Amino acid sequence: MLQGYGSVKFLGETDVRRLDLESIVQFNKCEVVVYMDKSKKPAVGQGLNKPAEVTLSNVKCVDKKTGQQCLDRSDVEKFEKRLKKKTEEQGAEFISYHSLKGEWKFQVKHFSWYGLQIKKSEGDILGKAQVLAGMMTTMPRF
Repeated sequence: MLQGYGSVKFLGETDVRRLDLESIVQFNKCEVVVYMDKSKKPAVGQGLNKPAEVTLSNVKCVDKKTGQQCLDRSDVEKFEKRLKKKTEEQGAEFISYHSLKGEWKFQVKHFSWYGLQIKKSEGDILGKAQVLAGMMTTMPRF
């Protein structure tokens, strides 16, 4: 787990010997990228391009007016529903969302880029989101 960002748990046996994990697995706020350099990405099922459980930290429902974490049950439920929908639309499997911790868990079949795009000027999620399975696509809007 990368403190404050999240973790990736690769499913099944995973041999990480001779892998430069720091260059292969990259965490940023609300996202994880595995094999950013597509030319080094192995076939599905090889290396780290395999099924995994992803946990992203600090994924919070934020009040757009105040910029503070929103704890209103109705707003949090809507936010979780949108996370679930976007996760599944992109071929990943939603596992859970813990609003107080800001922890979003989902399972992927293979790797590319997974996460939420945030506005650079904002502290947490606002506006657009994407969860990608295998390739970059157009950003869906919430």
